[in-house]
Amino acid sequence: MLDDAETTAVAYFFTNRENYAKHSADLLRTWFIDAKTKQNPNLNFAQGIPGINKGRGVGLIETRELYRIIDAAILLQSSKSWSASDHNSLKKWFADFSKWMLESDLGKDEAKAKNNHGTHYDVQIIAFSLFAGQPEIAREQIEVSKQRIKNQLEKDGSLPLELERTLSWDYTFMNLDGFFAIARLAENLKIDLWNYETDGKGLKKAVEWLTPFAKGEKKWTHQQIKPRELRNTVKVFTTAAKKYKSKEYQEIANRFSKEEPPSAFELMTK
Repeated sequence: MLDDAETTAVAYFFTNRENYAKHSADLLRTWFIDAKTKQNPNLNFAQGIPGINKGRGVGLIETRELYRIIDAAILLQSSKSWSASDHNSLKKWFADFSKWMLESDLGKDEAKAKNNHGTHYDVQIIAFSLFAGQPEIAREQIEVSKQRIKNQLEKDGSLPLELERTLSWDYTFMNLDGFFAIARLAENLKIDLWNYETDGKGLKKAVEWLTPFAKGEKKWTHQQIKPRELRNTVKVFTTAAKKYKSKEYQEIANRFSKEEPPSAFELMTK
């Protein structure tokens, strides 16, 4: 749903073909607006284990890319297939969902997470609050994100909590992709996280630490029990190339993108 709604919204934006907009709008209304079919604005049952629990806080990681729906809706605003009423209804859904994340027991449990779960919790709160017209909530959560940078990164730029995983490459880039999303969102509030440092720790240092491994100059010695999933690797280096004006990072992104089919995000940023 995320891929289809985003891709057809991007297709409409570049071609002005209404059939693309209609398909994207139909998906958004079905999932978030139509009372008969919409997902309720909570994750009460996410990652539930039958016989043990109905849902878990860690289930909130499953909606970590819902901000792509917001991007799609914004691109659809000039379309006759997406009305102002639709847009306001979607804002209401995201306001309700972020309220549930902040106030529910499961949401509070996930907010305490110290690894990528906490990072992507912040992504959601910040993105949803900005879209819903609640910048004060977003600003408060960005301060939480600054603390996560301090707690999750080492001074050399490594992310030890992700390096402990059996898919260490994938989780390291998944987490950094979350921090990058927060940095992009923070720009809406004139906050620069791209160059932010706390106790000598910052996002730029994380990219610098990963670069020799990405170039093959250093061997990745941490566990990676499956072939690498490179989508987030491409996203991180593509974004880093733009934000830090680095041809080296773009060359790395280009090399990895040959191994990974491009998403709508990569196509948009070329």
